Amino acid sequence: MIGLAQRAGRLAIARTHGAGWTGCDRELDFEGLRAGVRQHRLRRAQTHLVLDRQSFRLLPTEAPDVPAAELNEAVRWQIADLVDFDITDAVVDHCPMGDSNRHDGKHMIYAVAARQDAVRDAIHQVRRAGLRVHQVGIPELALRNLASHLTQPAQGIALLYAEADGATVVLVRDGRLFVTRRVEVQLNNEGGNPLDSVLLEIQRALDYFDGHFAHSPIRQLAVMGDDPVEDEAVQYLGGSLRMEARWVPLDSIAPGSGGPGCAFATGASLGVDG
Repeated sequence: MIGLAQRAGRLAIARTHGAGWTGCDRELDFEGLRAGVRQHRLRRAQTHLVLDRQSFRLLPTEAPDVPAAELNEAVRWQIADLVDFDITDAVVDHCPMGDSNRHDGKHMIYAVAARQDAVRDAIHQVRRAGLRVHQVGIPELALRNLASHLTQPAQGIALLYAEADGATVVLVRDGRLFVTRRVEVQLNNEGGNPLDSVLLEIQRALDYFDGHFAHSPIRQLAVMGDDPVEDEAVQYLGGSLRMEARWVPLDSIAPGSGGPGCAFATGASLGVDG
């Protein structure tokens, strides 16, 4: 399985299983992708494509009470007023929010609405490069896959991923995405105190998890990023949250991987369910 991630108009491609090439090629355009497919003999390989976060909206919502076959269409109209593009011209899908062990008994999901033209164009270009699109996903689910490789299923883990333009928090237990939050700050920015903004979002995610799900509290925090996060920042977050915190370089999961887009591509290559 190949993971391919869009990010800010560029591409990252990763392969973490099987014989031959492993690692991540990043900052590619589509011509570079085509050349990489030829170089690594990946033609017609099944590919999990991760959309750029600018091309979709991720919205938590209560699942409509309809048959499974009608769920996506019901979700489409349930979130119609929450997106800033025409919902009739969108690709709509969903994934579970956690599991059924909720205190309130509700069935919550994450709805994903993506611009149809953006999805269509991305799939077309990937096919032109010689790959087969097996599934289209989002960065949060790619991070879920990474987080699932960092802890025992029943323990749960909080993963904070830092990029140049912000950070994403995902809470994962037993391979499921329970909570995700996005904060538009830079962890290594010396101006102001971005760590406090990140700390607040992690705490909000943990509070939601503790307040809505009948599971033991999450005690592990893994920090990853396009670039290394200073050890002092990692320890500050862990100490403030009273959690075991550690920096996890991406190449400890996929040797030779790192940099913008590679985490999403690598995570996509690790699993395609959900």
